Amino acid sequence: MYKKTNASFTLIELLVVIAIIAILAAMLLPALQQARERGRMAKCQSNEKQLGIACLTYNQDFKGYMVKYMNLNINAGEVTSEWTGFFKYANYLNHNVFICPSLQPPKEYAQTNYVANSHNVSYPGYGIAYETVGGGRYRRGVDTKASNANTALHTNDIKYPSGLYVIMDARQTYAFNGGHFGCHRFGYAFSESTTKRMGNPDGERHGAKLNILFADGHVESKKVNPYNPYIELGSVRTLRGWCGWY
Repeated sequence: MYKKTNASFTLIELLVVIAIIAILAAMLLPALQQARERGRMAKCQSNEKQLGIACLTYNQDFKGYMVKYMNLNINAGEVTSEWTGFFKYANYLNHNVFICPSLQPPKEYAQTNYVANSHNVSYPGYGIAYETVGGGRYRRGVDTKASNANTALHTNDIKYPSGLYVIMDARQTYAFNGGHFGCHRFGYAFSESTTKRMGNPDGERHGAKLNILFADGHVESKKVNPYNPYIELGSVRTLRGWCGWY
């Protein structure tokens, strides 16, 4: 007769198996996190593509003008809205399009915040280039004299639409209240101000890559300095990329 053997693990064998599982998990976890972030980044790019379609629709509806970043009339001028709130109110877009899955702001600055009485969405994942596109201050390449701040950029003013930044991942000023949350606009130069409500491109959200919508409708992921993306983007005063004049 065969003697019955004990098939149970010894404590050492069990610890070895646990250690191997832990090592494998540690090796696989970064890859899984990267895969998840690639998925979130793809969703973000899809959102910006839809924003581009909405901008094109607005452009066609308003005689070739780009959407202004704010002061858009609603209900015959009874309410003036930011571009995000206007797009939502006028049914250009579903509100979910403004939400970047990689941005997790504090609750009080949630991307879902929508002020019904003013039709504003101030903290979306994406901002518009208000100095060049939505404000009209640097129209036709003039950066020393401001044109009418209430006049948005016209498509006839854009020489190279494939080089004009329109919308991108944006956040509030770098140290604003110590929080990382979205902004409906971004400016032309880096700012660490905690008082100004000017935004910065968000180079940290997707791991040093910045999703950018250009005036021709294409979306590009650009590698940038996460702390100061303007190092790669340049300043609007150079009129390169931002306004399309070379």
